Amino acid sequence: MAPRRIPSSLKRLRNTCEKNKDTSVYTGERVRLTGIVPPPSDIDKATAAEWVTHMQALATIGVAGPADLLGFRALCEASALSAQAYKAARLAGPTTISDRGNTKPSPEWVVWISVSGTYKRWLSAYGLLPSAQHVAALPAPRTDGNLRVVG
Repeated sequence: MAPRRIPSSLKRLRNTCEKNKDTSVYTGERVRLTGIVPPPSDIDKATAAEWVTHMQALATIGVAGPADLLGFRALCEASALSAQAYKAARLAGPTTISDRGNTKPSPEWVVWISVSGTYKRWLSAYGLLPSAQHVAALPAPRTDGNLRVVG
């Protein structure tokens, strides 16, 4: 069975309709972050450090707005968890011995592979990977209230 087609109207909303990010795309009322947003007070130190690191890159490329901060928090949490899982995986090693005497992937290694994949998907969603430069930059905030079209 053929995969279900996504309507063009939904593609425009998701900003996946245009092949080239330089073509005109309506962005509505979304505007990019104009500065560094400090990390929330209810996250741990490792996640806060990742927040600062990734926020600098995000503010530089201008692809996220204030509405994207909840997803950005998940990106930072995935980054901190990936670092912790990598340390545990390095200590445990890639394999362990099963009850039958066979080798199998260690649980720490499996967790690290899973969390690093999640982290990579978040990086791609925000355009922070070189291969993910398809994400269109958002316009700067406007004060005149006119419709904003990029391109």
